[in-house]
Amino acid sequence: MQLSEIRIKNYRLLIDAKLDVDAKTTLIVGRNNTAKTSCSSCISTVLQEGVFSYNDYPLSKREDLLNMFLQFMEKKMSYEDLCKNRHYFY
Repeated sequence: MQLSEIRIKNYRLLIDAKLDVDAKTTLIVGRNNTAKTSCSSCISTVLQEGVFSYNDYPLSKREDLLNMFLQFMEKKMSYEDLCKNRHYFY
């Protein structure tokens, strides 16, 4: 089996990225600060069965995620309600 596409959502600078994989050669090219390193780091973590951390979650989404967890920990939000908001997690 060969990969033809890699999709990365909510990882560092990558909010919703798609990488088409060619059978022979795939290059990741871009200007500085365009998430090339984030892309290769994510792929590497998955292939090596590594662990993702809170710091891998995009800055733009961290505040909402943190607020939900705080509400849950303070028992202001049920587990079910937390799960209903799972779109924040991926």
